[in-house]
Amino acid sequence: MNIKDYIASGILEALVLGDLTASEEQEVRAMIDQYPELKVELSNIEQDFEHLAQATASKPTISFDDILGGIYKDNIPTASSGLDQPKLEEKTDDFDKKYYISRISRYRTMAMAASFAALVASALALNYYNSAQESKGALAALESERQEYAQNYDMVKQRLNGLESDLEVIDNPSSQRIILGGTESAPDALAYAYWDNSSDDLYLSIQNLKELADNQQYQLWAIIDGKPVDAGVFDWNADGLVKMKTFSQGVELFAVTIEPRGGSEGPSLETMQVAGAPGSKS
Repeated sequence: MNIKDYIASGILEALVLGDLTASEEQEVRAMIDQYPELKVELSNIEQDFEHLAQATASKPTISFDDILGGIYKDNIPTASSGLDQPKLEEKTDDFDKKYYISRISRYRTMAMAASFAALVASALALNYYNSAQESKGALAALESERQEYAQNYDMVKQRLNGLESDLEVIDNPSSQRIILGGTESAPDALAYAYWDNSSDDLYLSIQNLKELADNQQYQLWAIIDGKPVDAGVFDWNADGLVKMKTFSQGVELFAVTIEPRGGSEGPSLETMQVAGAPGSKS
């Protein structure tokens, strides 16, 4: 099973939102127990929605309609008049692209909600200030809350920018995608390398690599003239594209091994997880 494709389907988000039937939920949880990568992704989704819920939580002292009325007066926007979620049109069957498009859509929605929450908090602070009905302490608390909403928005926006940057690399016509398939010691392992023909930048996308101990890291090697050259280390749970070292030409093979944290001078060949040969570089 392709883990990225399963995540991109949105079924984990549906699980968190409670949109699955009992049998569907049982099936999804069985998959989560089987694949540690799904458990990590589910935890990330739950944290994302928890942050979103905290950022958009309403206060009992003032109704949501009162807040909207104070901001927009007689022109309260509806779902059909400007608050529609942005939709991304998928034009590819590539699993990696679908995964990033799915996550970008989710973070764009979260960014809109966090931004709106910050706007609501600002309106509340202004309302209390103008009416002078609350103490300075209450006003300070509202200002602190507004700053927290702004920080949540910045966090979501930063993740969104990272995902969009990754998608640009994947969708770049100059990028050569190299499939790094599993070896005899790890037949189900999989990773993609993206090598830019014009900038020589090299990125790695983890598809299915096993969890490592805290004192271990994965290390990417470039085989040049039959000799392994260090291309950088990364953690097993690295999210998104991982920027590796730059190579211009002459690479015969890319391979990933398990090494002590910080990397090794030479590869431990018996721990090789994935390997793949690039095409000719123009």
